[in-house]
Amino acid sequence: MGVTNSLGEKVLEDTIASLISNATHVAIGTGTTAFNQADTTLETEVVRNARQTYSETSDTVTISGYFNTTQANGSDITEYGVFDAATSGLMISRDLATSIAKTDSVEIWVDETYNVTVTLNN
Repeated sequence: MGVTNSLGEKVLEDTIASLISNATHVAIGTGTTAFNQADTTLETEVVRNARQTYSETSDTVTISGYFNTTQANGSDITEYGVFDAATSGLMISRDLATSIAKTDSVEIWVDETYNVTVTLNN
């Protein structure tokens, strides 16, 4: 006899949100290659900082990263990612952005929002 576990939608949503809550760092880089599910790093990471803010509401998690006027100057920032460690670690997400010419007069905020919705098919 086998045992079957049934999880409700809310339990699955909370589990996924919990995994995302482990995202502790945000990185920026200069890569331009489109995201691939096999990616484990940014294409060309320049700076990685601890996240500045984290918020969670019923089905949405938002993580923010901040890069000040002394960081990544002289780089054209075109990618960003969210990680669970200060170096290496698991990449939670990676996206491309419109190029930002980073100078000592430019600050960058990265806000990454995850909407967690699970639909079970019966």
